[in-house]
Amino acid sequence: APHLEENYESKCYNESALRVPGSTHVIGLASRLSAADDATGASQTILTRNRPESPPFGERELALLRLVQPAYAAGVETCVRLAEHRAALARTLDTLPQGLQVCDGRGRVIHANTALESLLRSDRERGRLYGEIRRIAEALVEPASPGRRAPVRCTIRTTEASYRLEGNYLAEDAFHAGVAI
Repeated sequence: APHLEENYESKCYNESALRVPGSTHVIGLASRLSAADDATGASQTILTRNRPESPPFGERELALLRLVQPAYAAGVETCVRLAEHRAALARTLDTLPQGLQVCDGRGRVIHANTALESLLRSDRERGRLYGEIRRIAEALVEPASPGRRAPVRCTIRTTEASYRLEGNYLAEDAFHAGVAI
């Protein structure tokens, strides 16, 4: 979006939009998150001084910002891409007909797909069923031996249905090395 570059270089933006309440001196740089023509976001690096007696920022501080900005912008862009990839993976998991829950290495739920949510909503014994899912997650988080990577399985029968539950470790680079149940 070429208009963004013009905006960031404008006097209005730099004298009004970069004002930080309570600050007497502000200096900042902004850059687009993506080189794509439709990019609408920007990363900003802003330094402020809150004391009126402080000297205004000068060329030295601006040079420092210019030095740091490319790495900062790259880091922000990487975080945005990671969030987009995670969202795409979650959408993919939601297409699976089997109920699936992904937990992190501490057993915290990262994602429960729509099939699992639907299954839990439809079973009157959802609390008992979810309790078994949590038990499996906890068993995988604290394995009997450090090298243990075997799946944890169980079958649970409710008044609605019979379920075969299985918990497995995911690859180290999937969802931050977690477990899938």
